[in-house]
Amino acid sequence: MESEPHSPIGTHHMQHRINERAINSALARVLTDEAHLSVISEATQPWHGGEAPDLRVQPHYGQFRWVSIEAKVGTGTSQRRAAIADAINRMNTNSEAYAAIALCYPEDIATRANNSAMARALRSSSELAFVEVTEDGPAGEWYRGDWRNLATAVVYAGESVANRLVRDVEQAIVRAVSHLGLEDRIRLAKSLDLPPDKGKPSARNGSENGKTSSDYVKAAKIGCMLILNGMTLQARLRDAGVFYRHGLRVPSLEMSVVQSGLGLKAQLIEIWHLIHGIDYHPIYNAAIKALDAIPSGPQGADSLKELAYAAFKVTEQSAEIRSDLAGRIYHRLLDTAPFDGSYYTSTPAAILLARLALPSDAVDWSDLNEIAKLRVCDPACGTGTLLMAVAQICRERNLMSDGNGRSDDLMQLSMVEDVLRGMDINLSAVHLAASMLALSDPRVDFSKMGIYRAKFGVERNGGANGCKAWLGSLELLRGNEPRLPFPDFQRASDNGGQDEYPDLHGQCDLVIMNPPFTRDSLRHDQMSSEDERELKKAESALLEQLGSSWFTDRTSVSPMFTLLADELCKYRGATFAKVMPSTAGTNTSGLQERIFYNERWHVETVITSHDPRRIYFSENTSITESLMVARRRESGHEPQPTRFINLAINPASAFEALTLAADAERGDFANWGTVYLNSAEHMAAGDWLPMLFYNGGLTDAARALQSGCEGKLKPLGEMASLAPGGRAVRAAFRRVRVRQSPDMRALWEHKTSERTTMAATPDRFIAPRIGEENAAAARWAHRSRLLIVNRLYQPRTATTSVLCEPAVVSSAWEAVTPNEFDIDDETIMKAWCVWANSSAGILEFLAISQRKLTYPRFSMDGLRSLPFPDPTAVPDAIATMVDAYDALADSTLLPLPQAHECTTRAAIDAAVADAMGPDLASIHTWRDLIAHEPNVSNNPINKD
Repeated sequence: MESEPHSPIGTHHMQHRINERAINSALARVLTDEAHLSVISEATQPWHGGEAPDLRVQPHYGQFRWVSIEAKVGTGTSQRRAAIADAINRMNTNSEAYAAIALCYPEDIATRANNSAMARALRSSSELAFVEVTEDGPAGEWYRGDWRNLATAVVYAGESVANRLVRDVEQAIVRAVSHLGLEDRIRLAKSLDLPPDKGKPSARNGSENGKTSSDYVKAAKIGCMLILNGMTLQARLRDAGVFYRHGLRVPSLEMSVVQSGLGLKAQLIEIWHLIHGIDYHPIYNAAIKALDAIPSGPQGADSLKELAYAAFKVTEQSAEIRSDLAGRIYHRLLDTAPFDGSYYTSTPAAILLARLALPSDAVDWSDLNEIAKLRVCDPACGTGTLLMAVAQICRERNLMSDGNGRSDDLMQLSMVEDVLRGMDINLSAVHLAASMLALSDPRVDFSKMGIYRAKFGVERNGGANGCKAWLGSLELLRGNEPRLPFPDFQRASDNGGQDEYPDLHGQCDLVIMNPPFTRDSLRHDQMSSEDERELKKAESALLEQLGSSWFTDRTSVSPMFTLLADELCKYRGATFAKVMPSTAGTNTSGLQERIFYNERWHVETVITSHDPRRIYFSENTSITESLMVARRRESGHEPQPTRFINLAINPASAFEALTLAADAERGDFANWGTVYLNSAEHMAAGDWLPMLFYNGGLTDAARALQSGCEGKLKPLGEMASLAPGGRAVRAAFRRVRVRQSPDMRALWEHKTSERTTMAATPDRFIAPRIGEENAAAARWAHRSRLLIVNRLYQPRTATTSVLCEPAVVSSAWEAVTPNEFDIDDETIMKAWCVWANSSAGILEFLAISQRKLTYPRFSMDGLRSLPFPDPTAVPDAIATMVDAYDALADSTLLPLPQAHECTTRAAIDAAVADAMGPDLASIHTWRDLIAHEPNVSNNPINKD
């Protein structure tokens, strides 16, 4: 190893400064030669007097603005602060730098003898510390990695611009909508086939039967977004010379705003019809509809000017960054997702999923012809975020492999016209998808763009029974073309005829999607009950036609999209990548779908977030989600295990997502979380248990319990009846203030601050609801003293089961009544109450978690599957646990995050371990692991 002689203390700082300049030059050489970026170091820049950036990088060929890298030697606190300060200063004083990165070199690189030795050290070092910096400070956490990670950070830099534009555009759209009256908003919604805001009655005019109508603000936001898209693309087309090439004289958007005054709407409509005559129909058909709905008077002009000012900013700055900036903006604005049933993939999640789905050896990434042969489809594309992510990843792979960036524009055009295909039922969604792809390259030929609106709904006066139900992109499974003319026109092909929907059956290299979890789509909210029944009949008929009755979960169409992906993918070498609710990997109704995956695919990777700050991968949702990447199973290949990656840190930016993906390719997850290799045997059985636990030791423990501990444990449902509780009890009973005759009582709630002991008493008097007397009598017949939870707020819950005196029904608990055994019911119930509150019992509750891992709910099937001690097999154990109940029934239990400190829980665990023998010898370890699970504590894992 080459090194410099040791410098005297007095010259140490000066030597570092001299060597810092040399290292910067060496890094410029590395990033130019290896990452194919355009880099100029401090020493060769025209500025003088210390004003030049340490490194000036242009990540994209032909770009005018650049990324500044401000570097220091040393990775300590003072050096990091100094690098951040320089980066902030660069962002605040130089408008040509659209992003800045603070970088700290390891000190040993500064001791190298010359530039070549420094370059060699930089190529091999994985200790470069860096972070993107905005005008206000760091955009995230410091990351430690190699030159590849740094290059990725530079390519995807722009958090400052993105954050600023998101804020500005959001505020502009809110202001634009504020200028519109109710009738304007209703007209705008109708023009785009948008429903009322969810949560509001569907009456469209004023009040009806005492109900207040929707204010249509959310629908109006979508309309304003479509208009802003039209303005932005207009500016991009003008800058790209498209109008000039077609002999059109189109003023700039700025000039239109200045000159037109109140006539801005009329001028925009005239211009957009001209653009429509060239091409770009997917954008301007919808945008013109929205623009037509804007009033022509002063209020309408004010609204359009707000949007135009925002369009100026987007056009000026997003063209420089050329990342999925539109996706970031629109996802922030789409607070309409809960009301239209669509949950849009976050940009970091889309980048992560696309990167894992398209590995470095997928194709020869240096060959544009090979890339153009790829076929990628998202049959539920929404705003196109996943398709944009695929385009970005392909571009990055090409950039890092072909030696220059001059083919970048050609490749982007090929991605939009040749590679990407998307479908969605929502007009506004496909408009946004087409807009995002068009903004990436305005030269796109829209007759070749594969974005389609899929038919969804019921057509009357058609079909054998007088109507026909269309199922969106699922029509492909019925052999029908699912598309509508997009959105209301016939596209012409090169030979003058109407274009045909591309045959995607068995043609796709990658199907990537975030399918709807339920049928609660935008169109559903507008349908009559008759139309809804027709849709359900069509879905059932489709499943029967496909012979897929094993999909037992009819509450969601997501499994049908699994069938569609299997149909679209090539029979060899294809990949299926999906955002999915984690319940699909845990609930019993999804078991057969998981087995189906294993029969047709090798599920390569499943990623679940255990970061309590972000347990999801979609925008506007709060349920726990997972990412899945599967490769088509090859016959004759030995089954391989599946990686379950459990994240302590859910990436919050595109760069973090890419660095996680890069680390995943190397098999290094130390910076992100834990990995569990699930055996092929477990996958074949549909067992995806590892996704539920951050600590793999808990997965092993839960499986040991589920195996029955050599016959000592059996599923609760085989030994007891669980009365339908919760909703059924609430529907049949009402709470009352005084005792009734007959005396009916309930343990109605599960107040975590009050339920701290195993012994409990009723908290409410109840009475049958008027007209529900028979249902109430049926529910009352199933009352019991033993209750177990049907949901679990882990950060505060202390008890998972209580023994109540007298027997009750419950809204928040499920009543458990043992079958007939030789042992009396009270004995069994005491023992089972102790078991449920032991660390072993709690572990099994966690193993059937659904919906949110931080606040799981339990299905009846899940509760019936819980392993409990079998009174017949272990009568002595039952007796030991009864003694524990009698001794500890009134002792206080601490909440689960404090389980490792709870003396009562320790005593319960000791009694259970003594009763059940060696199988539970590690129960004290489980107690500690449970307390520190991030989904239990609701605290992120300490990264330091």
